[in-house]
Amino acid sequence: MTQEEPKTGGEAALPRDSSTDGAGVPVASGGEAALPDAAAAQGAEAGGGEFISEFTLFAATMGVIGAVLALLRGITYGPALSSDSLEYVTTARSLAAGGGFVDGAGAAYTAGPPLYPLLLALGGQDALAFAAPLNAVLFGLTIFFAGRYLGRWVESRFAAAWACAALTFSVPLGDAAFWVSPEPLTMAAAMLALTQADEFLRSGRTRFLIAVAAAGAAAWQSSYAGVAAPLFAGMLLLFRREAAWPRPARDAGIVWAAAALPMAAWAARNYAISASRVEYDYSLAALARNFAGVLPTWTDFHLPAPELFSPVGIVLALAAVGAAALLPWAAWRFVECEWRERNFAAWRSAGVFVGFAPVYFVTAAAAAAAGALDPEAQPRWPAPLYAPLTVAAGLALERFFHHERKRAEGRASVPAAALMTALCLWTAGQVAPGSQAIVQANREGVETGWSAPRWTDSMTLKHIEQNPLEGEVYSNAPLLLALRNAGGERYRPLRRSFVGLESQLGAAADGAWLIWFNDAPGNDLFDYGPERMSGWLGLDEKRLFPADDAVVYTVNQEALSRMLEYRTVYGAVVSGKAGEPLMRDVFDVYHWRDSVIYFKEPCAAEDTEERFFIHVYPTDAADLSEDRKQYGFAGESFYFEGKGMIEDGRCLMLYSLPGYGVEMLRTGQLTDQGGIWSAEAMTR
Repeated sequence: MTQEEPKTGGEAALPRDSSTDGAGVPVASGGEAALPDAAAAQGAEAGGGEFISEFTLFAATMGVIGAVLALLRGITYGPALSSDSLEYVTTARSLAAGGGFVDGAGAAYTAGPPLYPLLLALGGQDALAFAAPLNAVLFGLTIFFAGRYLGRWVESRFAAAWACAALTFSVPLGDAAFWVSPEPLTMAAAMLALTQADEFLRSGRTRFLIAVAAAGAAAWQSSYAGVAAPLFAGMLLLFRREAAWPRPARDAGIVWAAAALPMAAWAARNYAISASRVEYDYSLAALARNFAGVLPTWTDFHLPAPELFSPVGIVLALAAVGAAALLPWAAWRFVECEWRERNFAAWRSAGVFVGFAPVYFVTAAAAAAAGALDPEAQPRWPAPLYAPLTVAAGLALERFFHHERKRAEGRASVPAAALMTALCLWTAGQVAPGSQAIVQANREGVETGWSAPRWTDSMTLKHIEQNPLEGEVYSNAPLLLALRNAGGERYRPLRRSFVGLESQLGAAADGAWLIWFNDAPGNDLFDYGPERMSGWLGLDEKRLFPADDAVVYTVNQEALSRMLEYRTVYGAVVSGKAGEPLMRDVFDVYHWRDSVIYFKEPCAAEDTEERFFIHVYPTDAADLSEDRKQYGFAGESFYFEGKGMIEDGRCLMLYSLPGYGVEMLRTGQLTDQGGIWSAEAMTR
């Protein structure tokens, strides 16, 4: 950099990319006398602090504008909710109520680090409504941190103002601020960490080191991918050449320790609760490719076709063509000047912000592959990179204008005008179409996500809000119920596996409820649906109100226990554990443990309409009751209904035998006119 840095005592500090000879004359890295930038010298004499103060105010204003835009988007369309968003909000409500890190389903919160839910908890039970202003403020702070830094170290007002505008009206940052997710917090913390790290590299002041440590810790505590901020900042300090060893190691250690200690405590807490984590079927390579595929969308530029044929459109098109034609010439002059100077130290600051990109890229992809980051949020992952890369672009522009000021002796130049025109047109071509793209994406997200009208206007949720359900509530969307405060003492998530669902509901308290929301995000992850649940589990469907967005069941423990028993019996038959049939006729009859199993496949309802009978001959006749001893057997007739089950073309019935030894069985079906079939067999 060539700008002169003000010192505390009022003296002008020499730029970092130059040194002095014995007489105090600035000398360039190649040994030749460095020509001071006329504009920089005049600015220093006239009071460069005025520009810094003015631009700080400008950066704050742009931050407020960005925050207002984000807030308006949130008010109009959302905020947008993902499955993780539901956890953040319900956990924040639990924190506000003193319940700790527990989500609305009663499970311990492990979806991410704790800082974002803690901030949401400031909104109390209105945490969802608080998310929009919180994200807007964080978005505004990101713009302010970047703008204030550029105002201090960039001589060109255009470069600094363009970077602030590019952040304020950016599509990626605006989209990230729209969701109830920690990306806005990660963006603000990472930007603060990087700017303060560069400030520390310039001055070595302790207050900047403290700011780096605090901001880096906040970035990691907001998102698992945020570890990139303290990791990279510590690496920068570790290789600081201005300080003698071991001071760089001490500085880096302070940053790393400040970030690692709270995360170590959080990780220990999570593993104490559960050593398992969500496993996603994504490879690291696939995640990296998808991540990288998002970055080119940041350079999208187009003006709506109809506007090209308007007078304004024609002028813009001519300006764009002229600027584009001059850009290769401007680029060549820039490369030529850089090659001649070879002043690599002037690019150190830009390297700070560019170097963060690959570190964040790798940590985010690795976190997702390890199950610590939701792969479905891929379009928002790279958002924390946009601001650092934009700041780096502003620093690169400063180098270009630095050369042009020297070449034109402080006057405007044609290459500079061409580049400024091209950047203004490119930014304008992003703002309007980009804003339209955000609106369209937000509309689509609202239509398909948890903030969709079918959930905000759900008749099921409205009915349950007005008529709270007593007891435990099981659901494929328990956090949605918790988010709406829709009654119920507990909201429990359903198992994804049908086998797990059987055991889960089998342990449920009598009178529990099961609510299945149709077309809910993530339904494709369940291996069952309402039809299978009601058919195989014997649940009682309750049509509490005329609505087709959900199916509501009550958990009938008696019916469910019987269904689970038949699941076991059917498994014994098909697996061969029940042995060979004791009798074969219209029904196959098995003697299994202390029961008789009736099984038929294929089977229809008419096969079970007539009465069944059974005669049980005991090993010891003394076991018979007095009124049955004259017959020599115990027996009764019964109907299939109430004892058996018809499912998928199979008939299965279980008859419990008396608790004494049985020597022979005779069974069959009867009508009033006579027997349909009968068979008998010895049990041993």
